[in-house]
Amino acid sequence: MSMYTARLCVTNTAGKATSPVIRFTAQNSVKPDPPVSLRASEVQGGERMLSVTWSYPASWKRGYYFLRFQLRYRPSHGEKYQTLETEDLSWTITDALPHTEYQLQLRAIEEFKLGNWSDWTTPVYACTWTESTPASDSVDSLDPLWFDEGSGSVEEIKTLSAVADDSLNTFGSVFGVFVLVIMLILLSAYVFRHRMRFASKLGKLGSTPAPGDPPAARPQPTLDEEKPLMSPVSPTPSQVTTQHHFPLVQEENSHSVHFFNMGYFLLSKE
Repeated sequence: MSMYTARLCVTNTAGKATSPVIRFTAQNSVKPDPPVSLRASEVQGGERMLSVTWSYPASWKRGYYFLRFQLRYRPSHGEKYQTLETEDLSWTITDALPHTEYQLQLRAIEEFKLGNWSDWTTPVYACTWTESTPASDSVDSLDPLWFDEGSGSVEEIKTLSAVADDSLNTFGSVFGVFVLVIMLILLSAYVFRHRMRFASKLGKLGSTPAPGDPPAARPQPTLDEEKPLMSPVSPTPSQVTTQHHFPLVQEENSHSVHFFNMGYFLLSKE
C-alpha cells in the first residue's frame, strides 16, 4: 500500500499558517455514498416475508469496483435490529412477524472492506402481507337514495308517505305479536304455578247442586198414617183401687198399650 502525506497551508493579508502533516493510505480513506432507491414491500401470500431492493450510488462506478451491503431491520416499535450482509441488490426477508410493520435501513462498504462504511440510508417502512377479509353478504347496504330532477311533486310525496305508513304498520304488527306472545307465556306460567288451587276450586263447583232446582218435596202421610200405631192407656179407677193390693200387676198394666189403628194388622177377607 502506498503511504501519502498531506499538509494544509492558509495565507492572507495578515500572514500565513500551516497545518500539521498527516499520513494516510488511499484504501483506508475510501467511504462510499449511501445506496439509493431502497424499497421494501410485502410478498403476496407470505405472512412472514418482505422483499427489499436497492441500487448503487451514482458516485460509485460499478464496472471497476463492487460494494458490499449491510441491511438492518426491526419492528417499528422494537429496539433490537437484525442485520445481514450481501453483495446482491435485493433480498427477501423470511423471518418477519405476521401483520407487523418493519423499519429497514441499508449501508455499503468496499467489497474487500477497505475503508469505512457509508452512512445509513433514510429508514423505509413496510408491513408483512395480510389476507384481505371479504365483505359479508349479510350486511345490508345503506346506499343513498337519489331522486331525479323535478322530484318533490304531490304524487311522489304521497308515494313516500305510503311507504312510511306501510313501514309503521309492519312495525306495529310485529310489536303486537311480540306483546301477545309475552302475555301468553306469563299467563301459562301463572296457571302452571297455581294449578292445584284451580283444580280444587273446580271440584267444589262441580259437587254443589244447581241453584235453580228446588229441594224434593217430602211425602205427606195419609189420615190413617197420621195416627200412631199405639198409645199408652191411662189406668181405670178399678185399676187405681187395686194398686195397693197388686203392685206387680200395676207395674205390668202401666206398661200396657192400646192399638187404635188396627187396620195395619187386620186383613180384609174377600
